[in-house]
Amino acid sequence: MMVGKHLVLDACVASGARRGFWPLGAMMLAAFSLLGLAASAGGTDEREPVKGEARENTNRTSVASAKVVPIDWSKFKLYGQIKSKPRELTDCATILQNTLAYNLGWATNAIGKLDGHVPFTGREGLQGRAAHNFIRPVCNVAFGFALALQTGLYDEAALDVPRAEVQSRAIRLIYGAASQHRGKGWEYPWQSALWAADLGQGA
Repeated sequence: MMVGKHLVLDACVASGARRGFWPLGAMMLAAFSLLGLAASAGGTDEREPVKGEARENTNRTSVASAKVVPIDWSKFKLYGQIKSKPRELTDCATILQNTLAYNLGWATNAIGKLDGHVPFTGREGLQGRAAHNFIRPVCNVAFGFALALQTGLYDEAALDVPRAEVQSRAIRLIYGAASQHRGKGWEYPWQSALWAADLGQGA
C-alpha cells in the first residue's frame, strides 16, 4: 500500500500536477493528504476510548454520538512549523503548490463566469449536470486556496500573487458558488453534498 501511495505521488509531482494535467484531482489529493499528514505530525489523538466500544452488543448509536466531537485544530501545525517533514508531506506540498499555479489563473476566469461577465464554454453551467463541470471545480479550488493560506504553505514569492489576492479570489469563488445553491444542491443531488462540504471548509 505504501508503494502504491508513493507511485501516485510521484506521478503527480513528476508529470500531471506540474503541467496542469488533472489539476483539480491533484489539488484535492494533495489537500486532504496534507491535512492528515499535518495532523499526524502535529500530535496524536489522546481521546480515551468510549466505554464498551468493543462489546458486540453496545448501542451503536450512542457510541457513534460519542465519537462525533469538534475538531481539535491544535493538532494541526503550520507547514513551516513541522521540523521533520516526511516524504509524503513534502510531496503533497509540491503537488498543491503546482496546482495553485494553474488554478490561480483558472479562478480569475471562473469568477468572471460567476459574475456573468464571461460566457460558459462546453458543458459548463450553474445547475444540473452542467454544474458538475463548473461548480464542482469552483468548490475544489476554493478549498485548495483556503488550505494553502491557512496552513502557511502558500509561497507568495514563488507564485507571484499576493496572499491577499488569493484570499480575495477564494472568497469570490465561495460567494459565487453558494449564491447558486438555492437550497437545491445546484440541482445535482448526489454530489452536491460533497461540493458543499468543500465549499464550507474553504469558508
